[in-house]
Amino acid sequence: MNISTATAREIARDCVRAGMKHVVACPGSRSAPLTYAFAELDRQGIISAHVRIDERSAGFLALGIAKGLRAQQVPGPVVVVTTSGTAVLNLGPAIAEAAYSHVPIVALTADRPARLRATGANQTLDDQSRALPEVVASFDVPAGEPAPVADALAVAMGEQGLPGPVQLNVQFDVPLVPEATDFPWEVPVESARAFRVHPSEQDIQALTGALGALKKPGTVAVVGDCSGFDARHGVVRDMLAGVPVFAEPTSALIDMSVPVPHRVLDTRGWDDVTTVVQYGKATLFRPTAKLLAQRPVFTIPLNVEWWQAEALERARALSAERSGTGAEGADSDTEAGHDPRVEFAGNWPAELSVAESIVSTIAAGSSHMLVGSSNAVRYLANVPPTGCYIHASRGLAGIDGLISTGIGIAKAGQNKLPQHGDPLAIVIGDVTALHDIGGLLLETGENLPPVQVFILNDDGGSIFAGLEHGQDHLAPYFDRFFATRHGRNFDHLATGYGWSYRYINTMSDLQVAVDGKQPGVYEVVFTPDQ
Repeated sequence: MNISTATAREIARDCVRAGMKHVVACPGSRSAPLTYAFAELDRQGIISAHVRIDERSAGFLALGIAKGLRAQQVPGPVVVVTTSGTAVLNLGPAIAEAAYSHVPIVALTADRPARLRATGANQTLDDQSRALPEVVASFDVPAGEPAPVADALAVAMGEQGLPGPVQLNVQFDVPLVPEATDFPWEVPVESARAFRVHPSEQDIQALTGALGALKKPGTVAVVGDCSGFDARHGVVRDMLAGVPVFAEPTSALIDMSVPVPHRVLDTRGWDDVTTVVQYGKATLFRPTAKLLAQRPVFTIPLNVEWWQAEALERARALSAERSGTGAEGADSDTEAGHDPRVEFAGNWPAELSVAESIVSTIAAGSSHMLVGSSNAVRYLANVPPTGCYIHASRGLAGIDGLISTGIGIAKAGQNKLPQHGDPLAIVIGDVTALHDIGGLLLETGENLPPVQVFILNDDGGSIFAGLEHGQDHLAPYFDRFFATRHGRNFDHLATGYGWSYRYINTMSDLQVAVDGKQPGVYEVVFTPDQ
């Protein structure tokens, strides 16, 4: 057995030992040793392998699979394999989103031997291990040397902090293919390592401070997107009971929220708010950003739902000690009969716009949804919660890669859970769809994933009209440079990629599509002023 095959097979086995169940592979010669190794694991049913031509789509598919696993409360690392050169660079957008939403992706990038760097060799970056600057850790493995897979995956899974993407850049020398005598490769089934979150002292102190702040008069809670960590939401739900909660629509705690909190904050003001406790990333609305900028903020660590009981109890005990009460006691203000809560009231809109009604109808008829980062999520913010589990890519809130991300969420097997028996609804705008239309391309023979892609086509980037760019004196520049009117429909694109397609221009047609639960592309046409 040649050294490249032996190295790749040991890497593949180490990934399985670390709990990896999914790998996304892209075609390439330098990465062939890895591809053959993972293909054998797939053949034996040990892992699920997914193949994508375009590395950019592959990165977002891996991102979606990892998101789906976390939402199922069975988080695990997802590997994406690429060849050398620009193939690695195309992972950049997905890796950046994974970094800012703390998703465990392992970019397993094949490289040429170090002796070929800075020589002008084909498809050779001078330092490929630095080609993905947003990873939380990068390892450059010389040809023939053992790869630190366990260390890399421990970092990715967040054993000592928050999870995030890592890069294992592995140099391979020729020959790059196994010999005929290397098959079959029968891999014994081994127990996967169980990862445990070990919060740092800094995180325990942060939670201690937040618990103390929640007992004080004038405290409110702001809950942003929690990157799926709040799929387990019993711990934080108990913490926030009794204080006003301003939650964004992509949080699993939206049912605790003051209705349309961005409007309530904008109209009521917050003079009587003294302190804010924040959980998750709240970036959707400007009134919330102003509140966070103008009041002291205590942060609940994002992964607190995954802490072991002893870490939670230590933070609670420290908080009780600092407030001078027992672990189950009340603070002095409450004992004196003072109600520490500030009151916020709001009502969900009695009437919805056409766009809001479209999103509401889809949410009401779906058990889980991936919502786009532009107007779609803002429409959802004005809709009463329906119980639909909301996925989003709010780490960097970009609009690229969302079709691939949604397909990945579905491929994680979430549709097999009783509460997620429906197909995943992907709700995105037309510009977002155009950014990742190649995500519709599947392998030959691959069944359509359990996904309904709802494209809200208002012919361009209408979100800019609600920002400063919509002012009258900027109108001569708006349509071309910001709205980017394209005048296109998606019928030929959808069918060309092998998906069923339906054009929808009435609410009754939309209801039929939602109720039908058939995978496909559904183009919902409306104008922004409806």
